[in-house]
Amino acid sequence: MIGFLKPAAHIEPLKPAKVDSTYRRLRWQVFFGIFVGYAAYYFVR
Repeated sequence: MIGFLKPAAHIEPLKPAKVDSTYRRLRWQVFFGIFVGYAAYYFVR
């Protein structure tokens, strides 16, 4: 199979102690990404 078509290796699930902090960080990243994308859309429009 061609190398770039191979699936990525499995990773271990997050430990319960890290789940909350990881999701909190990811929620902020998603929020800022949507905010910047929305602002850029209206700026370019």
